[in-house]
Amino acid sequence: MSQLPTAIPNILPEGEYKFEITDVKEFSSTFGAGSYWKMYFSVQDVNGENFDFSLSINPKMQRYHDILRALEVEPDEQGFMHPPDDVVGMKFRGDIYQRQAANDKSKTINDIKNLQPTMKSSNPKSKASFPAEEDPGDSKVPF
Repeated sequence: MSQLPTAIPNILPEGEYKFEITDVKEFSSTFGAGSYWKMYFSVQDVNGENFDFSLSINPKMQRYHDILRALEVEPDEQGFMHPPDDVVGMKFRGDIYQRQAANDKSKTINDIKNLQPTMKSSNPKSKASFPAEEDPGDSKVPF
């Protein structure tokens, strides 16, 4: 008899997470001209558990603007935000929450909010905090 792997939740628990962008793919929109992008993330909760997470975005969506701000992209004089050429590996923090799907009220989906750069770790609204990351730069290795 084969043992099946543990099932991963379809919906991630609400809470604070670290996000790392692992991939971005462009898709043609089925609702007319244009494209949308799917961003893939590796997320880590305050307990150190890692999950895969993804979101569909387009340049007009508020969540896309929020992600770029969390990546410390500033708008130009005309209000356009130009992301770096490669965002894979870039990190930020934020909250994952649950909401009803807009196109199917019987489904619950995850979304994101309260995004911030990783360097700004003091969030007064945060209910939990991540352990401090060690800086291996000054460690002495005996030979």
